[in-house]
Amino acid sequence: MAKAVGDIINELDYNGLQSDINLIMGTPTGSTDTNARGYNQALSSSQVSVGSIVTETQWDNLRSDITKAYTHQFGTAPTITNVSQADKITATIFNQYETLITTVSGDPNRYTIGTGQFTIVAGQTGTLASGWNGTQTHQFTVTFASANERKAYFNAGGTIRINLSLAYTGSEAKTKDWQTMMSDLGTVEINYKQTTGGGGSTIGNYDLTTTFQTIASEDGTNPYAENRISVSARANSATQLEFRIGLTDLDEGDRPVPSPPPPYGPLVDENVKGTTSSTITLKRPTGSNVSVPAPTVAVASGNTFTV
Repeated sequence: MAKAVGDIINELDYNGLQSDINLIMGTPTGSTDTNARGYNQALSSSQVSVGSIVTETQWDNLRSDITKAYTHQFGTAPTITNVSQADKITATIFNQYETLITTVSGDPNRYTIGTGQFTIVAGQTGTLASGWNGTQTHQFTVTFASANERKAYFNAGGTIRINLSLAYTGSEAKTKDWQTMMSDLGTVEINYKQTTGGGGSTIGNYDLTTTFQTIASEDGTNPYAENRISVSARANSATQLEFRIGLTDLDEGDRPVPSPPPPYGPLVDENVKGTTSSTITLKRPTGSNVSVPAPTVAVASGNTFTV
Protein backbone atom coordinates (compact mmCIF):
# COMPACT_ATOMS: atom_id res chain seq x y z
CA MET A 1 0.00 0.00 0.00
CA ALA A 2 1.39 3.37 -1.03
CA LYS A 3 2.79 5.60 1.70
CA ALA A 4 2.14 9.27 2.33
CA VAL A 5 4.70 11.82 3.46
CA GLY A 6 5.27 11.40 7.19
CA ASP A 7 4.17 7.75 7.34
CA ILE A 8 6.39 5.44 9.34
CA ILE A 9 7.93 2.66 7.24
CA ASN A 10 8.86 -0.38 9.30
CA GLU A 11 9.96 -3.98 8.95
CA LEU A 12 6.40 -5.13 8.21
CA ASP A 13 6.27 -2.82 5.21
CA TYR A 14 9.60 -4.19 4.00
CA ASN A 15 8.36 -7.76 4.45
CA GLY A 16 5.29 -6.93 2.37
CA LEU A 17 7.48 -5.77 -0.51
CA GLN A 18 9.73 -8.79 -0.17
CA SER A 19 6.77 -11.19 -0.20
CA ASP A 20 5.49 -9.62 -3.42
CA ILE A 21 8.79 -9.87 -5.31
CA ASN A 22 9.23 -13.41 -4.01
CA LEU A 23 5.98 -14.39 -5.78
CA ILE A 24 7.57 -13.37 -9.09
CA MET A 25 11.15 -14.52 -8.61
CA GLY A 26 10.68 -17.47 -6.26
CA THR A 27 9.03 -20.88 -6.21
CA PRO A 28 6.27 -21.18 -8.85
CA THR A 29 2.65 -21.04 -7.74
CA GLY A 30 -0.66 -21.30 -9.58
CA SER A 31 -1.84 -23.61 -12.34
CA THR A 32 -3.49 -21.43 -15.00
CA ASP A 33 -2.32 -18.78 -17.45
CA THR A 34 -3.84 -16.08 -15.26
CA ASN A 35 -2.69 -17.07 -11.77
CA ALA A 36 0.72 -18.67 -12.45
CA ARG A 37 3.75 -16.92 -10.99
CA GLY A 38 7.35 -17.68 -10.13
CA TYR A 39 10.65 -18.04 -11.97
CA ASN A 40 12.09 -20.57 -9.49
CA GLN A 41 15.11 -18.39 -8.73
CA ALA A 42 17.11 -18.01 -5.53
CA LEU A 43 16.40 -14.55 -4.11
CA SER A 44 18.92 -12.23 -2.51
CA SER A 45 16.31 -10.76 -0.17
CA SER A 46 14.45 -12.48 2.63
CA GLN A 47 11.98 -11.66 5.39
CA VAL A 48 13.27 -9.74 8.41
CA SER A 49 12.36 -10.46 11.99
CA VAL A 50 9.49 -8.54 13.53
CA GLY A 51 10.81 -5.70 15.66
CA SER A 52 14.18 -5.49 13.89
CA ILE A 53 15.61 -2.57 11.97
CA VAL A 54 15.92 -3.14 8.22
CA THR A 55 19.56 -2.67 7.22
CA GLU A 56 21.10 -1.09 4.15
CA THR A 57 22.17 -4.55 2.98
CA GLN A 58 18.63 -5.84 3.22
CA TRP A 59 17.34 -2.93 1.13
CA ASP A 60 20.17 -3.59 -1.36
CA ASN A 61 19.11 -7.22 -1.62
CA LEU A 62 15.51 -6.23 -2.25
CA ARG A 63 16.62 -3.73 -4.88
CA SER A 64 18.67 -6.47 -6.57
CA ASP A 65 15.68 -8.82 -6.80
CA ILE A 66 13.42 -6.09 -8.20
CA THR A 67 16.09 -5.09 -10.73
CA LYS A 68 16.55 -8.68 -11.91
CA ALA A 69 12.83 -9.20 -12.46
CA TYR A 70 12.42 -5.89 -14.28
CA THR A 71 15.49 -6.34 -16.47
CA HIS A 72 14.40 -9.87 -17.37
CA GLN A 73 11.02 -8.61 -18.54
CA PHE A 74 12.01 -5.37 -20.26
CA GLY A 75 15.65 -5.91 -21.29
CA THR A 76 16.83 -2.77 -19.47
CA ALA A 77 17.40 -1.96 -15.80
CA PRO A 78 14.82 0.18 -13.97
CA THR A 79 15.40 3.49 -12.28
CA ILE A 80 15.48 2.55 -8.60
CA THR A 81 17.05 4.28 -5.59
CA ASN A 82 20.15 2.71 -4.10
CA VAL A 83 19.57 3.16 -0.38
CA SER A 84 22.63 4.18 1.62
CA GLN A 85 23.19 3.82 5.33
CA ALA A 86 22.65 7.54 5.80
CA ASP A 87 19.31 7.52 4.03
CA LYS A 88 15.96 7.64 5.69
CA ILE A 89 13.42 5.42 3.95
CA THR A 90 10.91 7.97 2.78
CA ALA A 91 7.48 7.53 1.26
CA THR A 92 9.03 8.41 -2.10
CA ILE A 93 11.56 5.56 -1.90
CA PHE A 94 9.03 3.05 -0.60
CA ASN A 95 6.47 3.95 -3.27
CA GLN A 96 9.13 3.68 -5.97
CA TYR A 97 9.96 0.12 -4.89
CA GLU A 98 6.29 -0.78 -4.59
CA THR A 99 5.44 0.63 -8.05
CA LEU A 100 8.22 -1.37 -9.69
CA ILE A 101 7.06 -4.56 -7.97
CA THR A 102 3.52 -3.86 -9.15
CA THR A 103 4.85 -3.44 -12.68
CA VAL A 104 6.75 -6.74 -12.77
CA SER A 105 3.84 -8.54 -11.09
CA GLY A 106 1.29 -7.47 -13.68
CA ASP A 107 -0.20 -9.63 -16.42
CA PRO A 108 1.29 -9.97 -19.06
CA ASN A 109 4.53 -8.41 -17.80
CA ARG A 110 5.34 -11.31 -15.47
CA TYR A 111 5.27 -13.71 -18.46
CA THR A 112 7.32 -11.41 -20.73
CA ILE A 113 10.95 -11.89 -21.70
CA GLY A 114 13.05 -8.91 -22.76
CA THR A 115 15.61 -8.49 -25.50
CA GLY A 116 18.87 -10.21 -24.61
CA GLN A 117 17.29 -12.24 -21.81
CA PHE A 118 16.97 -15.54 -23.69
CA THR A 119 18.97 -18.03 -25.75
CA ILE A 120 17.71 -20.11 -28.68
CA VAL A 121 18.69 -23.69 -27.89
CA ALA A 122 18.75 -26.53 -30.43
CA GLY A 123 16.22 -29.23 -29.59
CA GLN A 124 15.90 -31.78 -32.37
CA THR A 125 15.75 -31.98 -36.16
CA GLY A 126 13.89 -34.69 -38.06
CA THR A 127 14.09 -35.24 -41.82
CA LEU A 128 12.27 -37.11 -44.59
CA ALA A 129 14.12 -38.12 -47.71
CA SER A 130 12.73 -37.32 -51.16
CA GLY A 131 9.86 -39.51 -52.28
CA TRP A 132 7.50 -39.68 -49.31
CA ASN A 133 3.75 -39.96 -49.40
CA GLY A 134 0.83 -40.83 -47.12
CA THR A 135 1.11 -39.75 -43.47
CA GLN A 136 4.47 -38.92 -41.91
CA THR A 137 4.87 -37.93 -38.26
CA HIS A 138 7.57 -36.14 -36.29
CA GLN A 139 6.72 -37.06 -32.71
CA PHE A 140 8.84 -36.00 -29.75
CA THR A 141 8.75 -35.36 -26.02
CA VAL A 142 9.96 -32.32 -24.08
CA THR A 143 10.95 -33.26 -20.53
CA PHE A 144 11.67 -30.93 -17.62
CA ALA A 145 13.67 -31.83 -14.52
CA SER A 146 10.71 -31.03 -12.25
CA ALA A 147 7.17 -29.68 -12.32
CA ASN A 148 8.44 -26.36 -10.95
CA GLU A 149 11.03 -26.08 -13.71
CA ARG A 150 8.32 -26.60 -16.33
CA LYS A 151 6.23 -23.83 -14.74
CA ALA A 152 9.22 -21.52 -14.34
CA TYR A 153 10.30 -22.06 -17.96
CA PHE A 154 6.96 -20.84 -19.31
CA ASN A 155 6.35 -18.25 -16.56
CA ALA A 156 9.67 -16.61 -17.45
CA GLY A 157 8.76 -16.36 -21.14
CA GLY A 158 10.24 -19.61 -22.43
CA THR A 159 8.72 -21.20 -25.53
CA ILE A 160 8.94 -24.31 -27.71
CA ARG A 161 9.27 -23.59 -31.43
CA ILE A 162 8.65 -25.74 -34.51
CA ASN A 163 9.80 -24.93 -38.05
CA LEU A 164 9.02 -27.02 -41.14
CA SER A 165 10.88 -26.61 -44.42
CA LEU A 166 11.24 -28.41 -47.75
CA ALA A 167 14.49 -28.08 -49.70
CA TYR A 168 13.48 -28.39 -53.36
CA THR A 169 14.22 -26.38 -56.50
CA GLY A 170 12.27 -28.28 -59.19
CA SER A 171 8.86 -27.74 -60.76
CA GLU A 172 6.83 -30.63 -59.33
CA ALA A 173 3.44 -29.04 -58.51
CA LYS A 174 2.62 -31.13 -55.45
CA THR A 175 6.04 -30.60 -53.90
CA LYS A 176 5.84 -26.85 -54.50
CA ASP A 177 2.42 -26.82 -52.83
CA TRP A 178 3.94 -28.54 -49.79
CA GLN A 179 6.67 -25.89 -49.78
CA THR A 180 4.00 -23.20 -49.74
CA MET A 181 2.10 -24.92 -46.92
CA MET A 182 5.21 -25.04 -44.75
CA SER A 183 6.05 -21.43 -45.52
CA ASP A 184 2.49 -20.30 -44.73
CA LEU A 185 2.53 -22.30 -41.48
CA GLY A 186 5.46 -20.20 -40.29
CA THR A 187 7.09 -20.73 -36.91
CA VAL A 188 4.76 -22.59 -34.57
CA GLU A 189 5.58 -21.33 -31.06
CA ILE A 190 3.83 -22.37 -27.87
CA ASN A 191 4.16 -20.24 -24.75
CA TYR A 192 2.39 -20.16 -21.40
CA LYS A 193 -1.06 -19.29 -22.78
CA GLN A 194 -1.23 -19.58 -26.57
CA THR A 195 0.31 -20.85 -29.78
CA THR A 196 1.31 -18.65 -32.71
CA GLY A 197 1.82 -19.81 -36.30
CA GLY A 198 -0.42 -22.04 -38.37
CA GLY A 199 -3.46 -19.89 -37.71
CA GLY A 200 -2.68 -19.76 -34.00
CA SER A 201 -4.69 -21.05 -31.07
CA THR A 202 -5.50 -20.17 -27.49
CA ILE A 203 -3.79 -23.34 -26.28
CA GLY A 204 -0.60 -22.83 -24.29
CA ASN A 205 1.34 -24.74 -21.65
CA TYR A 206 -1.31 -24.30 -18.96
CA ASP A 207 -4.09 -25.48 -21.30
CA LEU A 208 -2.55 -28.83 -22.23
CA THR A 209 -4.29 -31.99 -21.06
CA THR A 210 -3.46 -35.69 -21.31
CA THR A 211 -5.23 -35.81 -24.68
CA PHE A 212 -3.66 -34.47 -27.88
CA GLN A 213 -5.07 -31.09 -28.92
CA THR A 214 -4.42 -29.39 -32.26
CA ILE A 215 -2.42 -26.22 -31.67
CA ALA A 216 -1.67 -25.28 -35.29
CA SER A 217 -2.54 -26.44 -38.82
CA GLU A 218 -2.24 -25.60 -42.50
CA ASP A 219 -4.07 -27.06 -45.52
CA GLY A 220 -3.01 -27.46 -49.13
CA THR A 221 -4.60 -25.61 -52.04
CA ASN A 222 -6.55 -26.97 -55.00
CA PRO A 223 -5.85 -29.49 -56.52
CA TYR A 224 -4.00 -30.57 -53.36
CA ALA A 225 -6.59 -29.41 -50.82
CA GLU A 226 -6.67 -32.87 -49.22
CA ASN A 227 -3.14 -32.39 -47.90
CA ARG A 228 -2.67 -31.08 -44.38
CA ILE A 229 -0.10 -30.14 -41.74
CA SER A 230 -1.30 -30.60 -38.16
CA VAL A 231 0.61 -29.87 -34.96
CA SER A 232 -0.79 -31.35 -31.76
CA ALA A 233 0.39 -31.40 -28.15
CA ARG A 234 -0.46 -32.98 -24.82
CA ALA A 235 0.90 -33.17 -21.27
CA ASN A 236 2.01 -36.69 -20.44
CA SER A 237 2.76 -35.66 -16.86
CA ALA A 238 3.62 -32.62 -14.76
CA THR A 239 7.16 -32.78 -16.17
CA GLN A 240 6.69 -33.94 -19.77
CA LEU A 241 4.98 -32.58 -22.88
CA GLU A 242 4.57 -34.49 -26.14
CA PHE A 243 4.21 -33.04 -29.63
CA ARG A 244 2.98 -34.65 -32.84
CA ILE A 245 3.67 -32.99 -36.19
CA GLY A 246 1.61 -34.75 -38.84
CA LEU A 247 2.21 -34.31 -42.56
CA THR A 248 -0.75 -35.96 -44.28
CA ASP A 249 -0.68 -36.36 -48.05
CA LEU A 250 -4.19 -37.54 -48.94
CA ASP A 251 -4.14 -36.34 -52.53
CA GLU A 252 -5.54 -39.19 -54.65
CA GLY A 253 -3.65 -38.24 -57.76
CA ASP A 254 -4.55 -37.05 -61.23
CA ARG A 255 -5.02 -38.58 -64.65
CA PRO A 256 -1.84 -39.08 -66.65
CA VAL A 257 -1.02 -36.46 -69.25
CA PRO A 258 -1.80 -37.12 -72.01
CA SER A 259 -4.87 -38.91 -70.66
CA PRO A 260 -5.68 -42.33 -72.12
CA PRO A 261 -9.21 -43.04 -73.41
CA PRO A 262 -11.89 -44.33 -71.01
CA PRO A 263 -11.68 -45.99 -68.53
CA TYR A 264 -8.62 -43.69 -68.28
CA GLY A 265 -6.45 -46.04 -66.22
CA PRO A 266 -5.09 -45.51 -62.67
CA LEU A 267 -4.64 -42.06 -61.22
CA VAL A 268 -1.09 -40.82 -60.81
CA ASP A 269 -0.26 -39.70 -57.25
CA GLU A 270 3.09 -37.93 -57.17
CA ASN A 271 5.44 -38.34 -54.23
CA VAL A 272 6.79 -35.33 -52.36
CA LYS A 273 10.30 -34.62 -53.56
CA GLY A 274 13.19 -32.79 -51.94
CA THR A 275 14.27 -33.03 -48.30
CA THR A 276 11.65 -32.26 -45.66
CA SER A 277 12.93 -30.99 -42.30
CA SER A 278 11.21 -30.48 -38.96
CA THR A 279 13.35 -28.38 -36.62
CA ILE A 280 12.63 -27.96 -32.91
CA THR A 281 14.22 -25.12 -30.95
CA LEU A 282 13.78 -23.85 -27.41
CA LYS A 283 13.58 -20.19 -26.43
CA ARG A 284 15.20 -20.55 -23.03
CA PRO A 285 15.24 -17.78 -20.38
CA THR A 286 18.92 -17.16 -19.64
CA GLY A 287 21.26 -14.56 -18.23
CA SER A 288 22.40 -13.15 -14.92
CA ASN A 289 18.88 -11.96 -14.04
CA VAL A 290 16.72 -15.06 -14.58
CA SER A 291 18.05 -18.41 -15.80
CA VAL A 292 15.85 -21.49 -16.20
CA PRO A 293 17.27 -24.85 -17.39
CA ALA A 294 16.24 -26.02 -20.85
CA PRO A 295 14.20 -29.23 -21.07
CA THR A 296 15.44 -32.26 -22.99
CA VAL A 297 13.94 -33.25 -26.34
CA ALA A 298 13.66 -36.93 -27.33
CA VAL A 299 12.03 -39.05 -30.01
CA ALA A 300 8.59 -40.42 -29.07
CA SER A 301 6.71 -43.51 -30.18
CA GLY A 302 4.99 -42.94 -33.52
CA ASN A 303 7.83 -40.95 -35.07
CA THR A 304 8.52 -41.70 -38.76
CA PHE A 305 11.15 -39.00 -39.35
CA THR A 306 14.88 -39.71 -39.34
CA VAL A 307 16.37 -38.02 -36.26
